[in-house]
Amino acid sequence: AAGTFAALVGTSLNGLGIPVYKYKSTDTSVNTTTTLASDADIAGFALTVSKLYRIRGYLGMTTTGGTCGFKVGLKWTNAPNGGYITSTFNSTRNDSTSPTATTTLSDSGALNFAGGISIEGWFQANTTTAGTLDLVWTQSSSSATPLYLKNGSWLEITQLN
Repeated sequence: AAGTFAALVGTSLNGLGIPVYKYKSTDTSVNTTTTLASDADIAGFALTVSKLYRIRGYLGMTTTGGTCGFKVGLKWTNAPNGGYITSTFNSTRNDSTSPTATTTLSDSGALNFAGGISIEGWFQANTTTAGTLDLVWTQSSSSATPLYLKNGSWLEITQLN
């Protein structure tokens, strides 16, 4: 089943350096929408006020015909206090140097594809209120042809301080 687990490598008594992963164990699809929405499995990362986090992940996405393309982003319940996050799809790199409450990392535009999106970077959690972090995604162009976020897609955050 999809879920969360903490890797027990490089751990410390205060929990620093313990990666928290969320992953998909089945494909999920969306169609006829361009509204970013939280993924049911890769969501709810708990954040601590003002802490720095490393983020990385890999998302497998595909369509079966049509040209809906994809949009992928991150959504914080409380806007982060800075960061630098990159995403890469088909050798195209997108940089987000100032993430906001909802940050679109990659928007392919209309396209028929099968491939992966790599995510890497860091951010500082909100300095006043903790909160959560979700992966958000949708079609770039509304289409009846589904867009799939594939089994095995994952996101990891690690508290650094």
